[in-house]
Amino acid sequence: MLTLYHQPFSPNSRRVWITLLEKGLEFELVEIKLDGEQFKPEFLAISPFHHIPVLV
Repeated sequence: MLTLYHQPFSPNSRRVWITLLEKGLEFELVEIKLDGEQFKPEFLAISPFHHIPVLV
């Protein structure tokens, strides 16, 4: 199963989300809050440059 780390107000995140829905793929949504959550070690392990969205 895919995991989408996203921020709901990000146009790029919404594009990926819509594409996953249109393709009928199973995925889990994980919301990343932009209050510093993107700098936590757990997220930096997935996205070293703290870019959103990330599809894993």
